Amino acid sequence: MALKKLKVIPKEGYLLLLDFDDEDDDIKVSEEALSEVKSPAFDKNENISPQAEADEDMGDEVDSMLDKSEDDIYKTLHIKRKWMETYVKESFKGSNQKLERFCKTNERERKNINNKFCEQYITTFQKSDMDVQKFNEEKENQ
Repeated sequence: MALKKLKVIPKEGYLLLLDFDDEDDDIKVSEEALSEVKSPAFDKNENISPQAEADEDMGDEVDSMLDKSEDDIYKTLHIKRKWMETYVKESFKGSNQKLERFCKTNERERKNINNKFCEQYITTFQKSDMDVQKFNEEKENQ
C-alpha cells in the first residue's frame, strides 16, 4: 500500500504514526492525537541532558560500528563472489578439457572400429569374389 500522507505525533515513550487514505479521517484522528500531547521531552531552547548526550554518543558509536560491519560484509561478499567466479571458470575449463579428451578418444575408437570393419568387409568381399571366380572356372572346366 502506498503512503499518501504520513503524520508523526510524539507520545509518551513512543511516536504515533498515522496514515489514512481518507483525508477526513486523517484530520479527525490528527486533531484528537494532538490534543492528547502534553509537552515534548525538551524544548528546542533547553539544553540537552547529559544522558541524552551519552545516548547520542552511543548512537554515533553504534552507527560507526554498523558502517564498519557493513564494509566488512561487502568486502567478504566481494571476495566470495570473486572466489566463486574463479571456481566456476576453473570448473568449466576442467570440464571442457575432460569433454575434449573424451570426444577425441571416442573419435579414435570410432575410426579404429570403422577401419576394422572396412578391412573385414574388403577381406570378405575378396573371398566372395574369389569363390565366384573359382565356381565360374570350375563350371567352364566341366
